[in-house]
Amino acid sequence: MVITDLKNTNKFHLAPERGYILAVFGDSVIFERYHKTDGGITFRGCEEKATSALTRLHLFDETTEYRLMTTSGRGVIEHVVNESEERDIEPDLIYEDKMLLASRFAEGHDIDSLRIINRYRYTWFDTLTLDDYRIAPGE
Repeated sequence: MVITDLKNTNKFHLAPERGYILAVFGDSVIFERYHKTDGGITFRGCEEKATSALTRLHLFDETTEYRLMTTSGRGVIEHVVNESEERDIEPDLIYEDKMLLASRFAEGHDIDSLRIINRYRYTWFDTLTLDDYRIAPGE
């Protein structure tokens, strides 16, 4: 999977129109602002990464995250989570973490951290387990 293939995936149309891209390639990690185009997405450095093998991708804004993972066994896995789903979760089962960005990623952006909104649930034998999460820009 490469960045230029995004427009052909099943759930890409649910990704935010603009926001931040956090992408893991075989040889590097990028964190930049992006916006959708007719051909997929555009971000600083997208031309040089157009044919790099993508292993993990997060496209997110304040309310929605599109997540894509490539695996050897299951192929491409896409997942979309948004803030509206959290309204149905008991508030005590949502925990928010603040993750500071490394200076090389924060440089040139108006944020210095990410918010990780963890969604927990109780299993059928009453143990607490992490059910899902959502990445959002920090402050």
